[in-house]
Amino acid sequence: MNNPSTDKPSGKPTSKPPGESVGNPTREHEPTGESTGTITFLFTDIQGSTAMWERDAKRMQDTLARHDEILKATTSARR
Repeated sequence: MNNPSTDKPSGKPTSKPPGESVGNPTREHEPTGESTGTITFLFTDIQGSTAMWERDAKRMQDTLARHDEILKATTSARR
């Protein structure tokens, strides 16, 4: 019989019991309650990126890195 709280191959637990820390216990920011400000989700798309990955993966890596730099600079400036 399968145990839903374990991985099938290793039997290692995939979740912790209630009350125990899940993930990285040394995170810098722990949730402190309800959000009090505006939360914004930003989704981007590089048009034609699937075909670009297939044609020239190295160039697409560079393009994606530049995309990420632009987003980081733009969103950091708006905090």
